[in-house]
Amino acid sequence: MFTRSEIAALTAGARLIRAWGGLEMARGAEEALAKIDAVTDDDLRARSRQLQVHSFGTQQSDETRAALDTIEGCIEAKKKLSFDYLDAAGQATARTIRPLGLWFWGKIWTSVGWCELRDDFRMFRVDRMAALSEGPAYKPRPGQSLRDFYRRPDSGRPDIDLPPACRPGCDNR
Repeated sequence: MFTRSEIAALTAGARLIRAWGGLEMARGAEEALAKIDAVTDDDLRARSRQLQVHSFGTQQSDETRAALDTIEGCIEAKKKLSFDYLDAAGQATARTIRPLGLWFWGKIWTSVGWCELRDDFRMFRVDRMAALSEGPAYKPRPGQSLRDFYRRPDSGRPDIDLPPACRPGCDNR
């Protein structure tokens, strides 16, 4: 059974994803909240309902939510992703990446992937991506995994341990 702290964490996380995640993520968060409510005892159910963690204000556009779902689907299926991209200077490029992960920075989502144009890792703001299209499946290559990205000093990741999926010996995307 969940502890009070676990219920608080799950409820808060689900509420944030419901507000800021992709369409599928948001639906999944809503369903998870209903399941949590259904399987917890009265005390924990009350804790979940009384938790005062909510997300208000600007949320993701429908386009960004759909893009998040497309990117997540490509990550899971190990499929290439092609899209049009506008950089910070307003320059437009067409990119094809092997998407590896999604990061949420408080209002902005970014996707990291192996960029075929630059033949290197790149991060892209999801709200600057347009005309996303799923491409063919790809086979992971040495030096192009999420673990390899995290090992780079310029990865921009916080000084934390690697996620379990990126630790040596694990299947990493």
